[in-house]
Amino acid sequence: MRFRPGPLPGMALAMVTRCGLVLCLAAAIALAAQQVFAGPSTQDPSAALRAAADADDLALAALVAQLGDDAVLSALTQHEDVSLRLAAVRGAAYLRTSALALPALIEIASGRDPDLAPLAARRVRAVSQAIALEGQRRVEGEVLSLDEPRKALNALAEAEGTRADIRIAAGEAAALLAR
Repeated sequence: MRFRPGPLPGMALAMVTRCGLVLCLAAAIALAAQQVFAGPSTQDPSAALRAAADADDLALAALVAQLGDDAVLSALTQHEDVSLRLAAVRGAAYLRTSALALPALIEIASGRDPDLAPLAARRVRAVSQAIALEGQRRVEGEVLSLDEPRKALNALAEAEGTRADIRIAAGEAAALLAR
């Protein structure tokens, strides 16, 4: 007696083939979505930070958390790329160890850039206020002493050629760090 394939084995083969196609399609969609949503930040932190120069604060805080402190601290020292430095100054307030950004922010606030200097001075004040509100808990894990930034801020607050808004922000930040 010979075995004759009936309709059941043929239907099962069709179902297995369809399931395989659906799984392959789902895997391809997942891979494409991962590449789209990963964005430039996984490949080049500078490009992601530069693109976020005009982003709102919530998006910038999320990006800084994703990139990490080192990427933002490194971007603060980039003198040639103004848009990268602008985004880094804006993002400095969202660093986990924001006190480490104080020296670079004070240097930028001491500069002559009409956009970066006042923004950096305001960020220095915001970081100083966060440190004062949290007390020494925030600085305990950080290797930075607050004496040098405080001295630099006092010098900036007393500098004659500095804009008034920068001098005020520097003076307030120095007073907050003295607490």
